[in-house]
Amino acid sequence: MNDDTSKKKGVRVALSKNQASEGLGRELVELSSKWLADGKFDSHELEELTAWLAKVPVDSLPAIRFLKEEVERFISAGEISEWELNRLQNAVIRVIPQRERQEAKSARAEYDRVNSENRAREREKNRQEKAEYWRGLRKQYASDWENESASDAQLDFIRDLGGKVSSEISKLEAAELIDDLLNKNAPAAANIKSGSGCFSVVVVFLIVLTGFLYSLGKLAS
Repeated sequence: MNDDTSKKKGVRVALSKNQASEGLGRELVELSSKWLADGKFDSHELEELTAWLAKVPVDSLPAIRFLKEEVERFISAGEISEWELNRLQNAVIRVIPQRERQEAKSARAEYDRVNSENRAREREKNRQEKAEYWRGLRKQYASDWENESASDAQLDFIRDLGGKVSSEISKLEAAELIDDLLNKNAPAAANIKSGSGCFSVVVVFLIVLTGFLYSLGKLAS
């Protein structure tokens, strides 16, 4: 029979009021308050938690035994991912008293909100930079692209942006459509899967290369 205290039905792993007011329980609450204050639990804080757990008796408190088991479980799997750090953050939040737990949850919610806003601003900045770059390319190669068929790379990029297009349009028309999609359909542009971000770079490179080769051909003739 498994004697794992933290997983037996009905066993409480959160520190009681008395446990949190003295000895190792109080020390754990104080350390947890520091680790959870900014809403994020990172690898440095995990190192501090691991070092502290290594110094305390495993059977001193159910909360400590639970944390030891959680830390060992994730560390044994190798490199710790952001998702695993979030799970360990949840474990620390779970063992602290109710008041501190609510404060930690509020701090994490605020961190997630600010982080989400920062990511949204970064996506918008990238979108604007792409749009400006496309406008520059269109202006630079307008006379050449007007009489050339749209490249497969352009057509694929338009579809990635959520646009519908036939293969009969010119390279200039495709560039104008891409510009329009990047500007007027920002959500579609922002939500392209990460692999498409790399693809768009390739698209730009191919178009610039095509223009460059075309110019060389004109000079050679």
